[in-house]
Amino acid sequence: RGTGLTNNLLQIDVTGDSDAEAVARAKALAETFVADHVRRLRQAAEAESKSLLDQRDSMRKELAEVNKSIGDRSPDDEPNASASIESLFARRAELDSRIAEFDQRAAEALTGTPEVVAGTQIVDAPHAVRHSLPRAVVTDAGIGLALGLVLGLALAAVGAVVADRPVLRREIA
Repeated sequence: RGTGLTNNLLQIDVTGDSDAEAVARAKALAETFVADHVRRLRQAAEAESKSLLDQRDSMRKELAEVNKSIGDRSPDDEPNASASIESLFARRAELDSRIAEFDQRAAEALTGTPEVVAGTQIVDAPHAVRHSLPRAVVTDAGIGLALGLVLGLALAAVGAVVADRPVLRREIA
């Protein structure tokens, strides 16, 4: 049974016919979980990087079209076309900037993964935990006794306050 303790910590409880078997099962399960987690981290990073690179390639195609449009213009074009050429140059600058940004983000997506993978590890080695039935019974009985005492005292206090209330009303009237 696996219990998530925090967003990055998992506790695994395993049973077996012997302590050695339970420890071996826990170790195998923990190693399998870590390997699967690492594989998923790498796949997610690669998918994110591929998506960013695909977007970058799409923008490069658009940049090539803008460059072609700029190249097709002749200096002898009418003066009214200068605004159009200016907007093409602005678009080219924007595309250059976004392409560089996508390159950087794709590199960062792959760069951070090895650090996370290196930090993914088994924190505590698997070990057998002793369970004592008499100790559990004594602990549960002590907790029950303490809770019963507290609830009994609270109930007695509430009963005393409620019982005195009608007497006070009669005296006031």
